[in-house]
Amino acid sequence: MIDDKPIDIMRQFAAQAAREDMLAFFQGGALHATLPQVVDVVPMPNMSARAENYIREMDLLLEDAIDPGQTFVEELLIPAIGDVLHARIAKVVWWANVAAADSSPEPSDDSLIGTVRKYLTEHLGVAKK
Repeated sequence: MIDDKPIDIMRQFAAQAAREDMLAFFQGGALHATLPQVVDVVPMPNMSARAENYIREMDLLLEDAIDPGQTFVEELLIPAIGDVLHARIAKVVWWANVAAADSSPEPSDDSLIGTVRKYLTEHLGVAKK
């Protein structure tokens, strides 16, 4: 639900602008500079105008000789994206592997969920489930 208060509308526009600025790094050639096998980045239109989430597709055009399989994604592409965004990406989860697993693994301490859980436990006394 989008609130129509002026301050909320301004926050939504500011958040949208911040997301677009972050994604502009990819269009400006930063990903190609970090990973030369990425020839170009083609942004697609924003798929959602809702404030609660943001979905944006970007197609990557790769050199002809590149196999865009799991090895390329895990060992080259994800670390390059992390470098461009100045972010640490802890682990790639492949949907097919999640569907095949009997139970969800415990999040590692360096994952986002692990970090939030640790903060809540240390600062608010919330116990692990």
